[in-house]
Amino acid sequence: MVTAQFRLLGSVEIANGRHTFALPATKPSVVLAALLLHANEFLSNERLIEIVWGEENPRAPRNPRSSLQTYVMRSRQTLHANGVPGNPILTLPSGYTLEASPETLDLLRFRQLLERARRGAGDLEESLRLQEALALWRGPALANIPSDVLHREEVPKLTEEWLGACERRIDIELSLGRHRSLTAELHGLTAAHPHRERYWEQLMEALYRAGRQSEALAAYRKIKGILLEQLGVDPGPGLQRMELAILKGELPVSDPAPDKAADPARVSPRPAARSLGPSCRLPPPDRGFVGHSKIASRIADELTRVADQESAVVTVIRGAPGVGKSALALRVAYDVADLFPEGQWYLRLSDDSGRPRPPQELLGELLVFAGLRRPAIPEGQAERQAAFRTALVDRRILLLLDDAVDARHVEPLLPGSAGMAVLVTSRTNLAELTARWRLRSHQLDALPVDGSLELLAGLLGRMTVDRNRAAAVTLAEICGGLPLALRIAAAKFTSRPGQSLGEFVSWIAADPLGRLSVGRRPRISVRRAFDLSSERLGPEARRLLNAIAEARTGPVFSVEDVARLTGTRSRHAEELLEELFEAGLLQGLDLDRFSMPPLLRSYARELRADGETPRVAGTTVAR
Repeated sequence: MVTAQFRLLGSVEIANGRHTFALPATKPSVVLAALLLHANEFLSNERLIEIVWGEENPRAPRNPRSSLQTYVMRSRQTLHANGVPGNPILTLPSGYTLEASPETLDLLRFRQLLERARRGAGDLEESLRLQEALALWRGPALANIPSDVLHREEVPKLTEEWLGACERRIDIELSLGRHRSLTAELHGLTAAHPHRERYWEQLMEALYRAGRQSEALAAYRKIKGILLEQLGVDPGPGLQRMELAILKGELPVSDPAPDKAADPARVSPRPAARSLGPSCRLPPPDRGFVGHSKIASRIADELTRVADQESAVVTVIRGAPGVGKSALALRVAYDVADLFPEGQWYLRLSDDSGRPRPPQELLGELLVFAGLRRPAIPEGQAERQAAFRTALVDRRILLLLDDAVDARHVEPLLPGSAGMAVLVTSRTNLAELTARWRLRSHQLDALPVDGSLELLAGLLGRMTVDRNRAAAVTLAEICGGLPLALRIAAAKFTSRPGQSLGEFVSWIAADPLGRLSVGRRPRISVRRAFDLSSERLGPEARRLLNAIAEARTGPVFSVEDVARLTGTRSRHAEELLEELFEAGLLQGLDLDRFSMPPLLRSYARELRADGETPRVAGTTVAR
């Protein structure tokens, strides 16, 4: 039997060997995260209330203890639904505690491995134990938990534990003569933590011992400038001693002898650890990600070849609204992050209304990522583009550009130097970009029913889906295999604990477009996702989308079918269909045949262009 595991070192998750459940950003999740942070310790009601609502928060309910009891009950239900045996949350007088062990909580495992590293038999074993501990980190701690108190008081302490372990591992790697492999990582760490002087000392040592004395001294001048300009202080004694040792030639340049304190036969072999650490700029990966494993593997393989390319590797993931492009891109980015030790950067290219953000603004944000202070960023787009490409020379960075509108939106952001990789998501196929750059493009389709059920199992719990399989299949069909629709449905169902899945599915089926949304004025909804694509269409294409939906078309239709339906020439019908396909609002089956998913068809029936009802011939089209 697989033991359920709690994960805090990244987004907070529960993994039970079959699926992983990421906690939603709710107050019950805050309570559970707080109990996990203080596993096997007593947390008083007063402290939990402070963590959930903050100090003197006017939004706190009149009876916060009653609400707290409800949140604890919901946390217990979440644990049970995700295969956690027994009841690890214990009620104590005036508070609670959660029982865990290093086998069930990654934070305790991390600390256990650090202690074993300290007691290890020599540098080699200590290094391996530290690598194993750091590999437990999947990103910033508590990334999905909405608590100002935890992020202000607890996360910095966790981050400090990570930084300290990372410093010690690098010290050992330097002592083992592995300085050449550390320089790229240390460039990334100094950029992410510019005031942490120990990382600069290590960078200077690694560069000098790799025969790069001028770069080592340039690193000292850089950190000296940063400290004087930003803090008004001189470098500390450690940095000053390092500079003096380099100037006097007192550091060894050649590799030292292999470590003899540790007996390699006593150390179990492990693969090299992947450690994102707190510097990762990627948002947390979507919880319960499933499907598209073949495309994910192909994209990861393309990105692993970055070292063999003479210029940046660019990969495009395209697909319909809500099909899961961003989730796939994030999953691949996390999978290959260890290849890009100097940074994994995320940039959303559109604003909340779906309008493209100006390239000049985006370049400014990227230059901040690259380490430039805002006063030093040039004004013009051309100057910013040149500064951006200069800043990335000889750096190993992964750049994820999310929701590109067209090729002109993306091209100014593409770096030219080798060692870089760029992942782009878009509703269109960015054909102009493909023509001008050597890139690969991947079409992402909706999930099949089995994939939809697997995603629902990750969101609702395997037991819920298995016990209500017929209702779950119906829900998957209503959602058309769109991960966005499935996630919204799961979020709404879990907010209605007294309703059966069958009752919920019947309620959704009565108005899928209206009810697959979150909030009173929903920004997260299937209709809104379709709006963002249809608003980019010309009036004729919008009328055609409505005409196809209103007519009695079969699931598949051709260019000639649409020409007859609208009374236009085949060439003009083909151009309009191509516009709809480019916008991700039709599925292309071959050169002249298309289909429209049922959920999108429901949306398109409501669509009008400039208030005009389209004229159609009333022909039935079927294949």
